Formats: sequence, C-alpha cells, structure tokens
Amino acid sequence: MKTNQPLLTILMVLIMLSACKNSDKKTDDVTKIHIADLCSNPKTVKDLLRCANSVGTVKMDSVQIKLGSELNNGCGKAWNDKDTVLIISYSDSVSLWRVNRKKNVPGNYSGHWFTNINAMAAGYSKERTLNRFALNPCPKDSLSWTNCVCPGGKQPIDSVIKYEEHIKLGPNQPLQFGVVGKSPFGEGGEMQWHMIRKRVPPYRLLDQIRWE
Repeated sequence: MKTNQPLLTILMVLIMLSACKNSDKKTDDVTKIHIADLCSNPKTVKDLLRCANSVGTVKMDSVQIKLGSELNNGCGKAWNDKDTVLIISYSDSVSLWRVNRKKNVPGNYSGHWFTNINAMAAGYSKERTLNRFALNPCPKDSLSWTNCVCPGGKQPIDSVIKYEEHIKLGPNQPLQFGVVGKSPFGEGGEMQWHMIRKRVPPYRLLDQIRWE
C-alpha cells in the first residue's frame, strides 16, 4: 500500500505544534493559578509584591516594610499584628474596587480602602464581603468606630453595602498594602490597599454600581 509521505510529514508537524501550544497553555494556566494563590495567601514580601504588581507597577524605590502592629490604630485592626504590610506607590494609575453605603459624587468622594476584587462579578454575597473585609456592620453608630461593638445592634446589610465602585488611583499615591486583619467586625483574609494621604481629588470614580 502506498502512502503519501509529504502529507504524512505535514500532519505530524501539525500534531507536534498543537501539542507544544497546549503545553504552553497549560504552563500559562499554572502560572495564573500560582499568581492567584500568592494574592489569596501571601507568605513573604516577594509574594506581596508579586500580588501588588498584578494591578500596576510598584515603584521599587518607595517600598517600605512594616508589621501590622506598627500600623494598627484603634479597635478595627485593619491588619493582623504579625503580618507584613507594605507601604508602596505605583508608577502608573491603578484600577481598584470598593463597596460603599453612600453615593459618591465628584468633588465629595468618601472612602480610602480598596481591593482588587470586583465582589459582585466574583459572586460574593454582601454577607461574605462584609466578613472577608471586616467591614463595620453598624457604620452609622459613632460609638462602633471606637469600641467595635454595635450598641444598637447591626444595621440591615442593604444599608451598609449599597454600591460597588470602580476607581482609578494614582500614580504616585502612597498606599499601605496587605491582608485584611481579623477583628470583631469579621474574619478578614482578602487583600486591601489603604490610601494614607489623600490627594485632591483622592481618586477618579470610573463606575458606581447599585448593589441590589
């Protein structure tokens, strides 16, 4: 039986190229998963920087390394005491997200805590968002900010989280960066960026979505 050798050779080459392409895709997928793991559970300064660089380019000459205990102020404990927290800035503008109970308007922006997670798109419930970012469940109660207890009880969650906002920060805006700490408000565990010195305007509001 005769065989078409040139055709057979071409088919073999195509199969080999396809195998290489699939192998590269698997490598890319593993890399993406690895980076996602570093962002969800960073163990070292290098891990934190790799996660921070996933949203923009960190200016390496501006990085400072602190412990959460050096930066915590009050009962909220934004950071775990023994966790590493970086003080960074970006050489470019970065897009981040936050939830809000107020409607932000240009010239009167409120809030200085942000994350890289679009909670609604990620399928988070309001309850999970409140817990994982250790948000105050009774923000209208002034005493709650000093003692981390809701004297009048927790407020309805729909009044605590009303909007999700997409914002653009920077460049060159000083930020604290690390893992949300566990506090009486929630378990924490997600990544957050904290704007420590507000500029005017502090950030640009790209989108504000009503969270029904």
